[in-house]
Amino acid sequence: MKILGFPAGAPGRAVLACILLLCAFAASPTRAEEPERPLVFVSGMLGSMLCRIDPDGGKDVVWGTVDAMGQFPTLAVDATRSDIEPCGLIREISFLGVFTQTVYGPFIERLEQTGYREGETLFVFDYDWRLSVFDNARRLAYYVEAAIPGRGEVDIVAHSMGGLIARIYAMEDGGAGRIARLVSAGSPWRGSVQVFELLEAGWGLAN
Repeated sequence: MKILGFPAGAPGRAVLACILLLCAFAASPTRAEEPERPLVFVSGMLGSMLCRIDPDGGKDVVWGTVDAMGQFPTLAVDATRSDIEPCGLIREISFLGVFTQTVYGPFIERLEQTGYREGETLFVFDYDWRLSVFDNARRLAYYVEAAIPGRGEVDIVAHSMGGLIARIYAMEDGGAGRIARLVSAGSPWRGSVQVFELLEAGWGLAN
């Protein structure tokens, strides 16, 4: 297993640009060939949408849109409730339908330009970033086994907290035997304890 990591601390856009450039290892930008291996993308903290599931199976987005920003306090982890679950990657955020802030959308498009096909050779692992990275590493292990069955190798590209999840998957949850290459950017390898204050108290008008 080859591991390539780039430190945390760079602005979000710079980190994503770094990923876009470095993760082109899977295929040359001048040719869209069949990738050598499936690729799993693991986003950073806050990068997965979260939805509240109602009794009828409907979904109400509580994180991942502008309207959901005011619901930040409802995301407090409560062991007595389990109606909030990840519901997709945040690709862009639209502000009143006038301005759009891209998030991970351009990165996924870039990978598709190099020959990956989402659902076939490109797999996006969305997760509940409120939970422990150890919990999510186990979920990543289950996801890889379900989405890409067999014993073949996979590549993983991870951003920020996603790098911690992927590393734990490799070290403790059987991932070392399946990961051919792991590329991370902006992962806080020395910890991110300051994030707890954000999750505990919220920020701005959302606290």
